[in-house]
Amino acid sequence: MATVQINLGLVTALTLNGADLPIFDSVDAQAETLDSTAGNVVASKTGKRGYVWCITALDAIWVKFGAAPIATSGDGWLIGAGQTRTFKVTADGEKVAIKAAG
Repeated sequence: MATVQINLGLVTALTLNGADLPIFDSVDAQAETLDSTAGNVVASKTGKRGYVWCITALDAIWVKFGAAPIATSGDGWLIGAGQTRTFKVTADGEKVAIKAAG
């Protein structure tokens, strides 16, 4: 079992030296900390189009998105131990599910 931090927020383009850099706003819209298990764990937070999921896993996990997602090994996104990954919300009401990879 490992701790997984899930943040949902907006990303804004910050122009620096003529280049647009995508940067998260400092205040997140929603946040939740979950413990990954050998089974499917669904976050209680829901996404909204235009927002971005930011997921940090202390140990490797499988991640799945959707209206009623089920995280399973070999299906969805694999996030390695200590990694942070970002994903664009694709539909209003989207949820995220996680499952320990080990």
